[in-house]
Amino acid sequence: MKGKIQDYFQKEGKALVMPIVMIVIGLLFIIFPGSAISATGKLVGIVLVVVGAFIGCSLMATFNPMMAALAGTLVVLGIVSIAAPGLVAGLILKIIGIFILIHAVLRLMAAYKVKSEVQSFKFYFGIDAFSLAVGLLLVFVPHLVASWLVIVVGIVLLISGLSNIVSSFKFYKEGGRYLEHDKDGAVWEEKV
Repeated sequence: MKGKIQDYFQKEGKALVMPIVMIVIGLLFIIFPGSAISATGKLVGIVLVVVGAFIGCSLMATFNPMMAALAGTLVVLGIVSIAAPGLVAGLILKIIGIFILIHAVLRLMAAYKVKSEVQSFKFYFGIDAFSLAVGLLLVFVPHLVASWLVIVVGIVLLISGLSNIVSSFKFYKEGGRYLEHDKDGAVWEEKV
């Protein structure tokens, strides 16, 4: 048994890199959802600053006032996102919540108008009422919703990573041979 496990790690160990990364990130998301939100906000801020700087540098060749305003806005938004990632994440979630609320209210009004003509009115009404509740949660408790979402993503990553490891071991045990690992995932070939 020990020889098979060592053989697996020598021949097929690189197939475990992504599943292990998924498990580690999933656990971090589950244990520290607030830190994940903060790190994401800072990462978005860095991307905004870099994009704004590139746009600003491209203005050296030909100046365009609209592009200069865009570059400046991106840099400022990036700096704000780096400085206060939780505030920016909460604001973005509140804006999304407002859009969901508006959409849900319009859908509820439309559903109510045609309730006598539609057989599955209760189903449509239930879906739109659920959307309304999600919108209200996003507007009034955005950080709680964000934490829930991060935890759910963490659970999905954890399950996916574990299932990839189990399937990798099982496939190898049944005689499969690992061919390559590319950006789309592992490619396997059965032994003949």
